[in-house]
Amino acid sequence: MTLDSLAKNKKAINLAIFIIWLVHVSAIIGIFLGYDNWFITKTPLNLLLLLIILLVFFPLTYKKGLVVFAIIFLGGFISEVIGVNTGLLFGSYQYGNNLGLKIAGVPLLIGINWAVLVVVSAEISKKIRIPVWLKAVIAAGLMVLLDFFIEPLAPYLDFWTWTNGHPPLFNYVTWFVVAYGLILFYYKSGIRGNIQIASNIYLSQLFFFCLLNIERIL
Repeated sequence: MTLDSLAKNKKAINLAIFIIWLVHVSAIIGIFLGYDNWFITKTPLNLLLLLIILLVFFPLTYKKGLVVFAIIFLGGFISEVIGVNTGLLFGSYQYGNNLGLKIAGVPLLIGINWAVLVVVSAEISKKIRIPVWLKAVIAAGLMVLLDFFIEPLAPYLDFWTWTNGHPPLFNYVTWFVVAYGLILFYYKSGIRGNIQIASNIYLSQLFFFCLLNIERIL
């Protein structure tokens, strides 16, 4: 079976969706049961798994798809490098050790995370029959919403920490602006993705971080 046929196979899609939710639900249960360190340190593996699923089921494995994904990766990664080293874009913050290898103070996985979230958020709002610029607004809003729930957990997860203890308001504004530009680029590329995979990747992450916030409060 080729990757193209695999991406259209209903059983394969359902299996991928099952794996997406299995990973996130297992992590929540494990953390709730007190196995925080074991599950939290597996964050890089989770992100890489989502990347593989995304590459296969959109698919992005052909030349144009890889180029588009690489450009989005670089756009997100470079904005983070500027942000970490200048404090101009998002505020004053630094990355922890849980996201793996860093270049110029930014984990490579952050660039991957940017690319994954841009693609899935853009694909979700693409189906709405409204002008493209407004679709991009909704998709960027979805990314900011997810970031809003991640921010309180970032120090606990050893993702990143803010110098002043919390992100400034313009962090979310800049996140929206950068995301909006990358999403428009994705739309212009003409790539067609799988809405089922996209929505389940997004919803599973939203589910995970919302429940984890509740667990931390309780």
